[in-house]
Amino acid sequence: MKIKATQIQQAVDNISCMLTNLTCRELPQRGGRQGRVFTFLNGSTVTLQRVNLQVTGTAMVTFEDETTVSVEFSICDRYYLCAPQGTAIDCQVIEYSCEICTVTTSEVTVVIDLCLDVKSSTTVTLDVDAVFCNPRAQQIEKSCPSPVLPPQCPAVFGRGVVENKTSYPALSSNPLIVVQQGEKLCMRAAKVYDWIQDGIYTTLAIARPAITGRIFNVDQGTLYDLIDVAVEDANSGDTLLISPGAYPQDTSLIIDKSLTLRGSSAEQTRITFPDTLPDAAALRLRADNINVERLSLFRTTDEDAEEDTLLEIPQRVPGDYYEGITIRDSILEGGKRTARIKGKDLIFERNIIIHTGDEESLEIQGALGETAIKDNTFRGGDLSRGTVTFVRALEEDRFAGTLRLERNRVERHTQLALFDTRNYEDVSILVRENEFDHEDRGGNSIVFLPFEFPEVESILIEENEVTNPNPGWLAVYVDYSSGGDTSPEPGQIQVLINRFVFEQPWGEETDIISPVAPVGFTASGEDFNMGLEDFELEGNIVPNEPPQEIE
Repeated sequence: MKIKATQIQQAVDNISCMLTNLTCRELPQRGGRQGRVFTFLNGSTVTLQRVNLQVTGTAMVTFEDETTVSVEFSICDRYYLCAPQGTAIDCQVIEYSCEICTVTTSEVTVVIDLCLDVKSSTTVTLDVDAVFCNPRAQQIEKSCPSPVLPPQCPAVFGRGVVENKTSYPALSSNPLIVVQQGEKLCMRAAKVYDWIQDGIYTTLAIARPAITGRIFNVDQGTLYDLIDVAVEDANSGDTLLISPGAYPQDTSLIIDKSLTLRGSSAEQTRITFPDTLPDAAALRLRADNINVERLSLFRTTDEDAEEDTLLEIPQRVPGDYYEGITIRDSILEGGKRTARIKGKDLIFERNIIIHTGDEESLEIQGALGETAIKDNTFRGGDLSRGTVTFVRALEEDRFAGTLRLERNRVERHTQLALFDTRNYEDVSILVRENEFDHEDRGGNSIVFLPFEFPEVESILIEENEVTNPNPGWLAVYVDYSSGGDTSPEPGQIQVLINRFVFEQPWGEETDIISPVAPVGFTASGEDFNMGLEDFELEGNIVPNEPPQEIE
């Protein structure tokens, strides 16, 4: 039986591995296969023969710059099979994989995993009794002559010798079936003595090829040592692959064309900016469709600076934003605030944000289309304030579309999110499945400033887990202390299936607070028709809920 071999491939950090030229053979032993007696648990014994096997092949690794390195490998293993003298060994590789294990600046380690199908067999002769079948008699009319068997080698068997047909009984009692003619047949077939399937593996260290530059433009096939030079020479739409290593910048890095900057991994590909910069932001993105992936971005935090930002996406012109920008799988560290952003259809996902300043981590100053901030990890410090704020900076800044804050992990910030509803237009807000621990940074977790609630279509706060060990704060809060004279519709703020672990007492004396959850608003909101019925509270778990008064 033929079994098609299947290859399982894996690509890590844009490096892939595949196997070719696989062979499997038995290694001959001096004096033949050595037997060994094995005893079963029931006391019976069996003699098996040692079979030595060798598997060879070629591992081919393709690196980020599309160069390939091929390395031959050999794996030897042994088995004890029922394989006496005269049997042959049939060995096949029926499944195999080549997986990337570790990646360094000098080499890649791969794991080769093989599944072997091993049989011991020999060819034997079978003696088979068989019969020839004669046609049945025709009942309707005779249109064919009676069947005549051809003479069978008269020189050997003689002419006219007819065996007694009665010695071969008919196969059926049907009177229409003529007596059968017997024959002895011989054939050769493979007899399997033993058959196993087993997995074997080995590891290989494959050296990286020497290159003249560490930054590779995939589309132009050119190499560079400096990121800013590679960006300047690139055409719009190009992809730059950045090898592991440190890339210190002398000044800010400005990307003003549609490019993809992809590092080997955020842990190994680090871009650092100087302590002092002519611009407030270290990395500035000024074009549509920019992708920043698997990079570590770092700048020191200047506490005395008025503006000290690691990443900035400014507006194209007032009220018009760059679109299709993605920041993912990266580490962002340093600056009074991590990022200041205006964008359309922004994706900020799977990043690690290490906040070391005294401002917000992310300040979203304008957002159009779908803004997705999801699956990130935010790590705050002694002075960290809000995690994400959606607050305009200029009169022309605006918000429209969907604001998503989902599946983020946040620690040591004063807020999870702040929504200043000024210049909001048909905005939907989703805050879902986030985990937030204030630790020692007390504050209201999710805050709304009620300037233009009629322009907010829906608010869903669902399946979050928020912990605040500091008394006097609320998980969801509508704050009228900064102004605003609108209120949500009844049930518009949906707070569903959350877990709120909040220290008592909840809120301040000037707040109106729900008795069943740390949710409320500034008492002055009642002047604008704000009430607790504007919150829909269902399925929330509140371990520190205050005791209910019995009337």
